[in-house]
Amino acid sequence: MDRATLGGYAHLSWGEALLDLPNYPEICVEKSISYMDVERITRVFDVGCGLGRSSFELARYFDEVTAIDPSSHMIRDALKLKESGRLLYEVLEEGEIMRKCEVELNRFGLVHASKKVNFWQADPSMLKPLFRNYDLIFSLLLLERIPDPVGFLKLLSTRVVKGGYVVLGTAYSWNGSITPKERWVGGYLLDGKAYSSFKGIENILMPDFRLLACEDIPLLFYKHAREYTYMVTQLSIWERV
Repeated sequence: MDRATLGGYAHLSWGEALLDLPNYPEICVEKSISYMDVERITRVFDVGCGLGRSSFELARYFDEVTAIDPSSHMIRDALKLKESGRLLYEVLEEGEIMRKCEVELNRFGLVHASKKVNFWQADPSMLKPLFRNYDLIFSLLLLERIPDPVGFLKLLSTRVVKGGYVVLGTAYSWNGSITPKERWVGGYLLDGKAYSSFKGIENILMPDFRLLACEDIPLLFYKHAREYTYMVTQLSIWERV
């Protein structure tokens, strides 16, 4: 992952608010738990945790958060932030000019919560047996970043307890160079008819899960000082039956 892209993900988690949009990981955590019986949740699995903002926000509410990401760069920086309480990162200003930014967990009231998070680098499509028996599996902007999102979705029913929850946030930005088309969840024609990614998720998760809520959450992804990508992600909350 190049420096500019890594900086964009860092800024999405920790940077200043853009166009008055709320922080994306934070608002997704808040909206998700509003649909849950939080007293039933102790063990949480944050899959595709990036630089840890969603993990730390989840740890405000829950006792144990295990967080994984396929990117060694993101896990490295998330661990730095947990261990030292601060992180320096760079975002692209323009051309080849980079701007330094700093995160301090105490500014977000997340120092105590960070102690409850354990980070691992791992492939979400090939989860080891130790990653199981969770009360909540939380995943933002992951499906389009991995080679086998179908395989990941099929694993969920074996990793979350009955009565537990799964949260998925994605813009369905499929890219054939990352995810082969035969492993796309949807976004293609099936027997001549449009087959949406949400329908694909629904067909994989049911009958093991029931849908509790689904809503659109916007975000701005920082590219450089004068260019941003506006995205509308779909946040869906599922309960294991």
